[in-house]
Amino acid sequence: MTAQAGGASLTSSLRSADRNDVRRQMRRMRRSLSRTQQRVAANQVANQLTRAMILRPGRRIGVYLALPGELNLQPTIQVARSRGCRLFVPHILSSARGRMAFYAFTPQMRLRTHRWGIPQLPSVVGKTPVRTIELDVVLVPLLAFDILG
Repeated sequence: MTAQAGGASLTSSLRSADRNDVRRQMRRMRRSLSRTQQRVAANQVANQLTRAMILRPGRRIGVYLALPGELNLQPTIQVARSRGCRLFVPHILSSARGRMAFYAFTPQMRLRTHRWGIPQLPSVVGKTPVRTIELDVVLVPLLAFDILG
């Protein structure tokens, strides 16, 4: 598994029990980042996505909104909007069934915090979800990932 935060990296093949240790270590490393480091990282992501031509006019982009401590995707959201992208955010439809769908997310829309602390649209009544297959890109603020993604 390969992961980086604050200049440190871990590389190894891990068993399931070891993955929990790596997750704890990655959370600890993420918490150790200063606000400035977090802000720089958030801006770097927006810049990299722009340079990679992912944030292009007309692109349909799904965005998982960050929980406290996760990478803030607001700079990416702002750049995507300024470049003519259409944004969609997930909304939990049934936590018991594990169902959610993506809905259009415009600048004037307000979000509320779900009982698990997840920012989402307050209501989707009368709104039509977009099928995930219709999205060009889905951005997810992950804790860490291995070389295979």
